[in-house]
Amino acid sequence: MQLPANRGTVLLVGASCRAAAWSARRGGFLPFCVTRFGDADLSATGQFVLADLKPAAVAQAVERFPACPIVVLGGCDLQGEMLERLSKARRIVGMPHPAVVAKLREPANLEAWAAESGFGFPAWSNSSPRDTLSPWLLKDRWSAGGMGVTWAAKSMSPPSKGGYWQRYIPGAAHGAVLLVNGGRSQLVCVSAMLSADPGPEQIRDFRYRGSCGPLPVRKDLGQRLEAIADRVAATCELSGLLNIDFLIDPEGDCWLLEVNPRYSSSCELFERSSGASLIAAHVEAADGHASALPAGSQNELWRKEVIYAAEAWVAPKDWPVTSHELCQRMQLCKSSVVWADLPWPDQPHPLGVPVLTLLTRGRSQADAERHATEARAALCTTFHLRPLP
Repeated sequence: MQLPANRGTVLLVGASCRAAAWSARRGGFLPFCVTRFGDADLSATGQFVLADLKPAAVAQAVERFPACPIVVLGGCDLQGEMLERLSKARRIVGMPHPAVVAKLREPANLEAWAAESGFGFPAWSNSSPRDTLSPWLLKDRWSAGGMGVTWAAKSMSPPSKGGYWQRYIPGAAHGAVLLVNGGRSQLVCVSAMLSADPGPEQIRDFRYRGSCGPLPVRKDLGQRLEAIADRVAATCELSGLLNIDFLIDPEGDCWLLEVNPRYSSSCELFERSSGASLIAAHVEAADGHASALPAGSQNELWRKEVIYAAEAWVAPKDWPVTSHELCQRMQLCKSSVVWADLPWPDQPHPLGVPVLTLLTRGRSQADAERHATEARAALCTTFHLRPLP
């Protein structure tokens, strides 16, 4: 990848920084990272520090880097105490004050934004629902990516602090990426989230498994997504990247699920399709500069899948640490398959943890899925790593 001239430094803080770090490099920034996962391909982007994602540990790790703006990623974007600490020491890109997070996680606000924009919002309650015949979920206000979502027990026991009940709506989950600049939003892309069969009881079946996109978007749906983003940005004084998770039910109705003010996992799909840097666009929009984003390719899409270990697995001593080498070992087409978030040799992985990420390119979702199926089979055969279904 040929990199543009250095435009300065940014400090990325989140559970996984690899995709955002490469995005920053592509946009001409030198990234520093405070992260939970020190993947082999992250080490090629610049300096990083491993840290437990607790406020004190992250604040201490941040002090090891020169003064520069902070871009908060998944795993840290909803932690109010952490954001409060970070905002006192550095500027958080796109977020004027950490208090906006509470507004974004309040179901009553999400319900109002949905209604104003032509979306539905699943029924919710802070107290035990009277209707116990329909399926309900327990949700944690302060988590994202499906990690704080579980099936409500038949007893309808009360949720933990910050939790609430929400009615389950069947349908296809999607994620939209938008860019907010000067109070106005621009739809960047929409992707479909990968569904998963329920795993073992100890594996949470609502966690993020991956996405496929960019997908074509109907004009009316795009306008309604931008309307939600405009209302959120106005209420919370946000700028830069905004992500909207929503559901399309079997009747074609759209339901708002959550809104997150950050670079999301699905951003990488648009970047690989277009060559753009959404981290650069995020920084520019937060600084009040308009970003002209290229269109994604109309002839291809990307599929991104997080590979979770279906059983305990240790990377072998001869484990390759680049995608090119992995494809060679597995005799896969390097133009259609990319391996990312790569572990190190001898690194152990307990049951259910993410091991690496599989990205495949195709002319259609079926084409990308075919490449992914071949790659997963080769991974199992060559390295005896069995992914969760």
